[in-house]
Amino acid sequence: MRFGERLNVVFNISDAAANVETPSLLLQPLIENTIKHAVSKSLAPTMIRIDASVETDRLRINLSDSGIAEARHPPATTPPSSGLGLKNVEARLQSVYRNDYSFQAAKHEDGGYNVAIDVPIKMSSDKPEQSPQTPPS
Repeated sequence: MRFGERLNVVFNISDAAANVETPSLLLQPLIENTIKHAVSKSLAPTMIRIDASVETDRLRINLSDSGIAEARHPPATTPPSSGLGLKNVEARLQSVYRNDYSFQAAKHEDGGYNVAIDVPIKMSSDKPEQSPQTPPS
């Protein structure tokens, strides 16, 4: 609500990807970064696009934004980014998936930003069945 028409979000999530488990709040810092570095600094509408698909036994997530079209503040007033959000997401991926993941973050030629994540899948149906516990008598 804060950004109104300046924030447009597009979700393109395949049915297979919707059933894949990922670490809790994995995308949250990435979306926060997009809002902080693109949406809040722009007068024009910014699009955030989240794509997720399953290819073979891998989950592929792509988060991109359209960048800053018309700056709200002159570049001189914008403090440099420490990249902490990106570092934290990659550290979580390393912790969960060891070396079996890919994490790439880069600026687009048109000024937007893109983050691509590739991890092994574990379908929610792969969870072991839990037997109901019976209360002690």
